[in-house]
Amino acid sequence: MRNTPTFAGHPGFVMLKYFMWPLNCSIEKAARLLGISHLHMQGLVEGIIDVDDDLAERLTTVFGRTPAFWTGLQTKYEAWVSYTEAKSFSAATEVAEDVAKQAVVARTLKEKFLTPRGITVEELAKRLRLPVRYVRKLVSGSGKLYAALADRLAETFGTTREYWLNFVPRKQLAMPT
Repeated sequence: MRNTPTFAGHPGFVMLKYFMWPLNCSIEKAARLLGISHLHMQGLVEGIIDVDDDLAERLTTVFGRTPAFWTGLQTKYEAWVSYTEAKSFSAATEVAEDVAKQAVVARTLKEKFLTPRGITVEELAKRLRLPVRYVRKLVSGSGKLYAALADRLAETFGTTREYWLNFVPRKQLAMPT
């Protein structure tokens, strides 16, 4: 059984596409038949106005189906909107966490390892056997730390692999190498 809602268009768009267009019914004519203003009808078609019980009754009278059909479309649409908003919030949170971890890696590298030992980015790149531009990104906080790089950093600085893996996002570690 699927636990994510399927895509659902706004009831106003569904009405326009499946009921008004086939009947060659204009927004003005539909508004007149429904007994609502032209602006109210325009808002419904554009997805700004929601279908309530009163409007569902009017839509049933003009276009058929049942009031439950029209309110059900509204409910499905709202579930879809909630799902996509939650999904995008979750994705944004993951990105923010990744950026924060990258900043911690950069700060840790600079403050605990490079500055006290007088190591330059170029020297670190040689020791890690990586391009200077990549190491520069890592030290600036815009580069990503991967599991293989954690091994090289542990070897270079005499730390454990796990010390560096704490900075790698969990989803990155779960990916096959």
